[in-house]
Parts: sequence; structure tokens; C-alpha cells
Amino acid sequence: CYLPCRRRFFLPKHSGNRVAQQLDHYEGPTSSIPSLPYLVATRVIAGVIAVIPLYAVALFVGYTATQFVTVVIYGQASGTYTHYFSVFLVPKDVLWSLLKVMSMAVVIMCVHCYHGYNSKGGPAGVGVAVGRAVRTSLIAIMLINLLVGIAVYGGPSGAVKVSG
Repeated sequence: CYLPCRRRFFLPKHSGNRVAQQLDHYEGPTSSIPSLPYLVATRVIAGVIAVIPLYAVALFVGYTATQFVTVVIYGQASGTYTHYFSVFLVPKDVLWSLLKVMSMAVVIMCVHCYHGYNSKGGPAGVGVAVGRAVRTSLIAIMLINLLVGIAVYGGPSGAVKVSG
């Protein structure tokens, strides 16, 4: 739930400020701060800092829910669940999934900051920019998921099999 909520914040914030010429204040005669690195870098750094604990909480909740369903609802012995969970959970896979989540978060934040920063045309332009940013983010997420999955789990032979 973190990333969709943050997407809605990043883009309209930049878009509304750009339309109202508030972003130009950073680069005006009174301030010499370059607005693009200042605004985007702070949001990307904050997003990366926030994604790590949120991912850890989501992972814990997912593992706990799986154990609850298996042990309480299906009646499996808790020792059996714990044994197979520890046998089949590869810690390296958890680290790869963290890398995947962080790369997706950085790309999503950069895409939405870009579209928000470069929007034009008032509130209608902000709406168009939001639509473009969401579509671009969805495509980027699918590509990152495919490429990281192929790179990590491509197989020992190095052959990439996308189908069958």
C-alpha cells in the first residue's frame, strides 16, 4: 500500500507547484538551489529509507499469515510447518526480493517526480501527467520484475526460457 499512496503524493505535489510557478522560486534570483536535484533527490532518499522497514513488516506479516493459515485453519502441526519453512526458505532469495523491491521503488519515484516536474497546462495537465506516470510505472514494474527474475533465476545453464 505504500507505493500507490506515495505515487499520488509525488506527482500532484510537483505538478501543482510547477503550474503555480513555485518551482521556479528555487532557481530565481533569491535562491540558487537547483530545483530538480533538490526536489527529486530528497524524495527518492526518503522513499528508499521508508521502503526498507515497510518491506520488512510486509514480509513478517506475510510469513505470519501463512503460518496461521497452515497451522490454525488447515490443522497442520506447527513443528512440521516450521521444519519445511526453514528448509525451503532461502535467505538469499529474501535479499534478492529486497533488491527488487528497492529498485522498483526508486524507478517509480523517479518516474512520478519526472512527470510531475514536467507537467504543464493547469489541473488538466496534472491529470494527464498522473495518467502517464501511472502507466509508465506499471510498465517499468513489469520490466524490472522480468529482468531481475531472469538475472537471478535464469538457471545454471544461463538459458533464458520465457515460455514453456
